[in-house]
Formats: sequence, C-alpha cells, structure tokens
Amino acid sequence: MKKVISIFICAMMVLMMNPLTSHASDSIGFSGSYTDSIASSTFTVHGSSIYCTYDITPIYGEYVSSATVALQYYDNGSWSDFKSQEVYVNYPSSGGSVNFGGLITGTFRVKISCSRDVESMSGVVSYN
Repeated sequence: MKKVISIFICAMMVLMMNPLTSHASDSIGFSGSYTDSIASSTFTVHGSSIYCTYDITPIYGEYVSSATVALQYYDNGSWSDFKSQEVYVNYPSSGGSVNFGGLITGTFRVKISCSRDVESMSGVVSYN
C-alpha cells in the first residue's frame, strides 16, 4: 500500500511540474466609425496561431472597393506588415475572417484599412 501511495504522489508531482494543458485562447475586440482604418491593441504571442474576424459597413451610397487586414509587428519605432490579406467590401456590409497561420512569436497588432471612410468596422483578433 505504501508503494501505491508513493507512486501516486510521484505521479502528481510530475503532473504539477509539467501540466498536460494547452494554452488558453485570448481575443481582443476593436472597432471604429466614420474612419478608413482601425487597429487592435498590441499583444505578445509565443508559437501561437492568430486569426481575425471582421465586419465592415460602407457609408450608404459610397463605393468601397476593398480593405486590407494586416498582422503588423513593431520594429524600430514603427509598425510594419508581417502578413496581410486584401478582402472585398460589398454593400450593405461585408464580414469574414483571415487566418494568419501558426507558430508565430512576437509583439503584434491587427490593422484593418479601407480604401475610403466607412460607416463602421470592427474586428476580433484571436490567438492561442
């Protein structure tokens, strides 16, 4: 019986030092009105997958040809595109998602830019 208890205690110690849990998923919402671009707050990831869902509503009667959803990194005082994807905008609204891939490490933000001002746009960037 002592041997069983000893093995159980050793197993619990190993699990506490090396948990078998995955990384929790986090998300950041961001939005704006009557503007041509919005950006999320910054976030830091280590070997994560990153994707962004978005929704864009053009101003009534105005044509918006496209938008760019970009994953940007901070380097030497400015933001630079790490990965980006052009998406099309239709009236009355357009939504979708962009998957930036996995195994990404660094400090980033997501920026959505339109070819002209829109009534509203929003995004949720998720990473795990």
